[in-house]
Amino acid sequence: MPASLPAAVYAQDRVEIGQHLQLIGGVRYDPFDFASTDRRSLATGARTDNLVSPRIGAVLKPWDTLSAYASYSVSYLPPAGDSAPA
Repeated sequence: MPASLPAAVYAQDRVEIGQHLQLIGGVRYDPFDFASTDRRSLATGARTDNLVSPRIGAVLKPWDTLSAYASYSVSYLPPAGDSAPA
């Protein structure tokens, strides 16, 4: 089986609302393909996931010398030992 390189696509944008507030939004797409063969039993397994991770944040700048930042995002841990069905 040919090896594939891990890759993801990420897009982000920032919008300024007045001079004191910035909103930030982003999304990441991760395709995940896994295939395995047990060398003893020759059992095979495969798994494909298409994960989407959104992100949103805000920057509040009450003064030129002070900024407060808050964000929320979702992330995923790629499966490891549970990747192939039993």
